[in-house]
Amino acid sequence: MLAPASNSSALRTIGSVLVVGGGVPGVQAALDLTELGLKVYLVEKSGAIGGVMARLDKTFPTNDCSLCILAPKLVEAGRDPNITILTKSKLIALSGEPGRFTAKIRKQPRYIDEEVCTGCAATMWAYPVIGYSALYLDLTGKRFRFLAAVAPDKELFQQEVPFGYLS
Repeated sequence: MLAPASNSSALRTIGSVLVVGGGVPGVQAALDLTELGLKVYLVEKSGAIGGVMARLDKTFPTNDCSLCILAPKLVEAGRDPNITILTKSKLIALSGEPGRFTAKIRKQPRYIDEEVCTGCAATMWAYPVIGYSALYLDLTGKRFRFLAAVAPDKELFQQEVPFGYLS
């Protein structure tokens, strides 16, 4: 947490900020910190930012479209040059003090060439990882291939394309 500073030059000495978690609070914190002129590293363990809200259809109690609320924030975070998003990553170690720390982050492999991938899902059947979706309890134990695992940085939301395929 940042302490109040007497002048704006005190904030510049901090350097970079590490935000762990790419859900709604993490994305909003990253956006707020970049408005202060700070460089932000946003670490998310899953393949995409947005958290649970990105998977919801409607929000309670207003019944608003969750992606209509969330998508502008995700796009803003993705386009901000001061935010580096590290998906499929975990914080392993953190040492130092506020403003002067070292973080060790483990990034899991994607098994695809992110520069070439267009998110078309053509390579999905060759992808080595299979599993099941905890969101769809009736599919527990069946082989389930995640489209988000194939093209995790292509902003694929459930409302746009199938979330996965049974094999």
